[in-house]
Formats: sequence, structure tokens, C-alpha cells
Amino acid sequence: METQQEAIGSLKGYELLLTSQQHCSDSLALFLCTTYLPICYPENKDIIIKPCRAECEMSRFNCSSLLVHYSYPWPQILSCDKFEWHSPDSETWCVGNPKYTKEVFAADFPEVWGGIMNGTYHDYSVDTGDGELLRPNSSLFTYENSNCKDIGLLNTDHTFNDYDCALPCHSRFYGPQGNLDIIKAWTLVWAGLCCVSTLFTVMTFLFDQQRFRYPERAIIFSAVCYFFISVGFILGFIKSDEIVCEKGGVDGKPVIRQGDGEDAHLCFVQFFLIYYFMLASFLWWVILNLTWFLAAGLKWGHEAIAQKSRYFHAVAWISASGSFSRLFA
Repeated sequence: METQQEAIGSLKGYELLLTSQQHCSDSLALFLCTTYLPICYPENKDIIIKPCRAECEMSRFNCSSLLVHYSYPWPQILSCDKFEWHSPDSETWCVGNPKYTKEVFAADFPEVWGGIMNGTYHDYSVDTGDGELLRPNSSLFTYENSNCKDIGLLNTDHTFNDYDCALPCHSRFYGPQGNLDIIKAWTLVWAGLCCVSTLFTVMTFLFDQQRFRYPERAIIFSAVCYFFISVGFILGFIKSDEIVCEKGGVDGKPVIRQGDGEDAHLCFVQFFLIYYFMLASFLWWVILNLTWFLAAGLKWGHEAIAQKSRYFHAVAWISASGSFSRLFA
């Protein structure tokens, strides 16, 4: 970095760590600023004053796991080996608390010093082999030291495993519970109205199929799609916790479901009902417009359009199936 603008641009990449909600270390702001925007030596402008090693070690110890949670390794430019410990006898200056010489730091922060000595948290990086995150194996890194709870999450493992942080099932992260209840009730009302109206439409068609010919018949199949979509939303209201949550917290508290699980069948069913039939409904609306054009624009008869119905069904149902299947490929 050669200009202040480049340095400021680089600092924006750490915004997540510096915000109040994700605040992980009191030393981080000073450490980052003096690293990217260093102070010049008063008597020689060519000499810059870097942050002290203690500021780096505290920042890395408290914030590395949060970076790893978002699949980012500790940046090489912030490697603590590049910085010097504060020493009263040294002619080299550094920015930081002058109290923390190497010896005092080791005595006051034995856990951090232990990580420095045995290299445990040097494993905070992304494995270049299979893409899995490397995990510290030191006994210093226990669940009690996990940063999950510090950022409002729950740890889903009994180890120092911040890659498995999860959002509590009934977290206020999504807003006050009262607002969520209103949204759920509002969704249920409209899903219920949709379910009743589309079911009435489909039942009317089943009792008198000759009454609904193309292009109107495409509306019937759209109604079938919207019926199943509404069933998906109603299922989500009735079985909300079973679909969204799983028992993953180490203290037994439910957390937001992450990936597949043995009890994820209801989650899959709801996703299928909403996603698949929504794709199909879009295609049936396209088919409705096409058949209307054939009837009104090109003056096709009902029988002529009906002869093409097998192609309409193939496009709607099979295309939606293909798009749905690609999600699991």
C-alpha cells in the first residue's frame, strides 16, 4: 500500500470486526489503524512506528476465531511476528500500552502466551487441501473460551469450535418476538385464504372438466400450484420449530437448523412444496399467455390448443423438476 486511500480501503475489509455487534477485542482498532496508517518517527520521517507485539497478539487471540467463522484466515499482513515487543531499554518505539513488555504480557495473559509458545492458534487458517478449516488442538481452547456467545450465538460443539456457531432458535436477531408473531399470523391468514380459494377452483374443475378448456385450463393448473404453495406456508406455521430448529446447542437450547439432519424431513417437504410449485406456477402463467395468444391472436380453436397440452405439461412439470433437482446435484 502506497497511499492513504489504499490503506483506508483495506481497513474497510475489517468493518465486521470493528462494528459494535461483532466487537471482539479492545486492542483491534488501535492495532489496525497503526498497522495500515502508521505514525512517522518525529525526528526522521522515513522511519515509521509500528504497533507493539502485545496489541497484535491480543487482537489475534480474540478475533481469529471470528474470522475463521466466516472462512477467512488471519491476514498475513497482520502476522504478529512482524512486530516488536515493547522494551524500556530499546531504541525502537512502538504504539501500544507501555506496560506490556514481553515478560509482563506472559505473566498477565498466560492463555494468550501459551498460544504463542505452542503455536495453537497459528492453526487459524484455511486448509489448502480439502477446504476444511483447521481446528486448534490445545486444551487452552475450550468451549468456555469460545467467541460464539460473545457475538450472540450458541456453540454447537463442546470444543473451541467457533466454526460451529449457530443462531439461537428464538433469537431477537430477527426482531422483537411480537413483530415475528404478527408476520406469522399475517402469512397464515393469506395462506389460508389462498388455500381455500384455490381448492374451490380445483374442485369446481374436477366436477365439470369440460367447462374449462384452453386457454382457461392453464389457470386451473396455476391454482393447483398455488394450493400446494399455501399448504407449504401453513405447514411452516404449524410446525415452525420442528422445521426451522434443531437441538444443536451444547446446553440443550435449540438453534437454527444448519444443513441436513436426521429430523430434516419436514424442512425438505416445506421447501419442496414452496419452491417446486412456485417454479411450476411461473411456467403455467407463461403457458396461459401463450395459449391466450394462440386463441385470440392466431385464432386457434380450443381443440387445436388442447392437442398441444402434453407439451405444456412437460414444460411446466419437468422443467420445474429439473431446476429443483439441480439444487441437490
